[in-house]
Amino acid sequence: MNGPKRRAPRRKKADGLSAWAKRKALLIVEGQVHIPKGTPLPVFPIRSSGGPTSSRPHIILAFGPKGTRVKVAIGGRGSRFELHKGQRGRFVLSDEGRPVIKDVRLVPAVMHAPEQAFVNIDPTCDRGCLFCSAHAERDLGWSADRWVKAIVDRFRKAPFEAVAITSGVPHGTKAMVEMMVDVVAGVREAMPGIPIGVEPNAVSLEALEMLRAAGADELKVNVQTATAKAFTKVCPGLDRDEVFRCLRDSVEVFGPGNVCSNIIIGLGETDRQVLTCVERLAKMGVVANLRALRINVQNARRLEKVIGTKVGVKEPGRLERLVKAQKAIFKKHQLIPETFRTMCHRCACCDLTVGVDL
Repeated sequence: MNGPKRRAPRRKKADGLSAWAKRKALLIVEGQVHIPKGTPLPVFPIRSSGGPTSSRPHIILAFGPKGTRVKVAIGGRGSRFELHKGQRGRFVLSDEGRPVIKDVRLVPAVMHAPEQAFVNIDPTCDRGCLFCSAHAERDLGWSADRWVKAIVDRFRKAPFEAVAITSGVPHGTKAMVEMMVDVVAGVREAMPGIPIGVEPNAVSLEALEMLRAAGADELKVNVQTATAKAFTKVCPGLDRDEVFRCLRDSVEVFGPGNVCSNIIIGLGETDRQVLTCVERLAKMGVVANLRALRINVQNARRLEKVIGTKVGVKEPGRLERLVKAQKAIFKKHQLIPETFRTMCHRCACCDLTVGVDL
């Protein structure tokens, strides 16, 4: 007697990217969704003073069985994507008028990021990176004690899982380090067990040791561009050799796999140049994060003028190819990005992230 037919096992996608990750890549490239007037939102839009989402209000969408997350700007009526109220407190995402995801959640942010207080203790900066809007930000003038109080008070109202601290450099590296050390030390004293990540500019070995001693667990220093040529053009106030020197020192202080660095994609570089930079960092024990350039009215014209070509990532397929190759490089060098407890790899809203989306 024949038994019941066995269903053939589902074959995994050869590329390892789920349909949800592919949808996320498309949303990253598009960068915005329109929300019709009068649509009630269960969360407040995020208004960041730094990073890729600093130019306008953003929201965080979550969808799919694993809660794939992506941060997108609130766009105008001409946006390709639109968000409508659905059922049971959920939302429907439409692509050019066609519903494509019918069970979207809006994720609240603690301070800039979900489940994490990610604060920019001095949003102004004089380094002049052309993709950044820090030169136009207002100096809050907050003391280290005030920042510590804000973080601790927020935790007491609704506990979160991590703290990350970044800063511009308006008054020199020494002042930035002193302020960051004081905030880290204050948070560590008030919250002994919470993971703390720091994102300074390139700093001395002594400064790295001060941050570690104050209580920082993880560190990020951004190499920013895949090539030295692009770096010279778009980051005129920084020294790329100093960034790599700082990253090498950071691995010595914080340990391999506890240091990361952003590489911005969409500044005229090739895929090969991106992956060469990822490999260089991985050999040092540094985990690269691939960040699609967020274009806005403040940065597009000046970037295209100095680079001499259109900027930005136009095809989600490029992000998909790069993250797959990135994963292979990490495996080769035994780097596990999902062990990060703070900052961008922990948040995974702005980028396709190895260990989360692939």
